[in-house]
Amino acid sequence: MTGASPEVELLLRCARTRVDPPGARHVRRLARAGIDWAALDALARRHKVTPLVCRSLRSVCRSCVPRDVLRSLAARTRAVARANETAAATLLEIAGALRADGIRMIAYKGPTLAAVAYGDVGVREFNDLDLLVREADYLAAKRALLALGFRSRLRLENEHSFVRPPGPGVDLHRRFTHESFRLPLDADELLPHVRPLAIADGRVDTLAPEQLLPIVCVHATAHCWSQLRWTCDVAELVGRESLAWDAMLRWAAALGASRIVHVGLRLAIELLDASVPASIASLIERDAAARRLAGDVRARLVADAAAPVGAAARRILLDSRERIRDRAWYSLALVRAGLDVDGPRRPWVFAGVATAYRLLRPLRPLWRLARRRVMPPPR
Repeated sequence: MTGASPEVELLLRCARTRVDPPGARHVRRLARAGIDWAALDALARRHKVTPLVCRSLRSVCRSCVPRDVLRSLAARTRAVARANETAAATLLEIAGALRADGIRMIAYKGPTLAAVAYGDVGVREFNDLDLLVREADYLAAKRALLALGFRSRLRLENEHSFVRPPGPGVDLHRRFTHESFRLPLDADELLPHVRPLAIADGRVDTLAPEQLLPIVCVHATAHCWSQLRWTCDVAELVGRESLAWDAMLRWAAALGASRIVHVGLRLAIELLDASVPASIASLIERDAAARRLAGDVRARLVADAAAPVGAAARRILLDSRERIRDRAWYSLALVRAGLDVDGPRRPWVFAGVATAYRLLRPLRPLWRLARRRVMPPPR
């Protein structure tokens, strides 16, 4: 990749489950030409792709890598696998408890995404279990988690996070995203389409690859694609022969997430050599905004730059939406947030939002009173 360091190049060549013969030759050339192995290890950890990098290096150029580097990568890979096994067991425990209470749950990301996209629960790094339940079951699901010994960590408008050390955290969702992002998707819509997935010694309900792919892209967009692992998720899902492209694109369009998916696919193609049908590649190429957004992500990766924060991050979220109504809704949400926040923490993204805030600022006391009366805090 133009402008990338040898370490970034090697990271991209290894962060995949399958390295083809030309890729293997490139990996060996890079490894023999001189690599800052400590920098590569740090990159793999930061982007949470150590198991993929370790497996690729061991399979195509074990003799080119210093023994202490391989030992370090292997130790980290084993630790990830053990943690993922614990997470899978915890997921089955929760699924059983919710099932006993008559609550249907959709597991996505975490071990289920690892199994669907990579075919191996141990190879994908993740932090939490993400579970989606119906709005009507949200409180009952919380009570079930508390009964299992979890304790509340963080409560947001669309999700509630729980912890039970030393195991994984649990993010219980009633919607995939915050209302400001306006993704019209909840469990009631998805439950008729779930499919059982065998994982560890049990079974959980999850989504098909064509449904998981847009969800992965939405999550990565919310984090400005700051970790390579999300692009790896897209590339591995694209590599599944069972992916129904037309259904996936129709679903993304219905959600107003076509551009978000185009960015994810473009990154998977450009960074990880993902193969897509010619018609899909042509569709992506015509999306100039997606090309620019993906180019910004690629530039940050090459520069090893920190993820955007504040106004820059919110600008990315705004530009990632193709429908005018979704962009308008998000801008309005920023104005509403500005009416609730004092001082420099106001979430401005562009001059129009700041102007709208200044016009509405005299109404802040009335706005806050109305919120307390008609919008109680999340349960």
